[in-house]
Amino acid sequence: MKNKQVKYLDTEEKKDMQIWSEFLDKNTKDIKPNPDKISQYEKIFQDAFKKTERISLRISKKDLMELKSKALEAGVSYQTFISMAIKKMIKGEV
Repeated sequence: MKNKQVKYLDTEEKKDMQIWSEFLDKNTKDIKPNPDKISQYEKIFQDAFKKTERISLRISKKDLMELKSKALEAGVSYQTFISMAIKKMIKGEV
């Protein structure tokens, strides 16, 4: 696998990446390389650690205005505010 440096990972993401790398090293050392499979797994690995992914979301104008207002109070862009809210929901903090 090509050793690509992923920039701007937070501590939790670095830990996850290290655990994943160790898992792959441990569980694939006895497998004979298949070039097609290697490139497939490289793509899966790279996709798993992309910093961001673009999504499309439809919400009401009223909700968007309220989001933008809350984001302004928090001092961040509304996109960042949405991302922060989703992260908190995933972690069970909301």
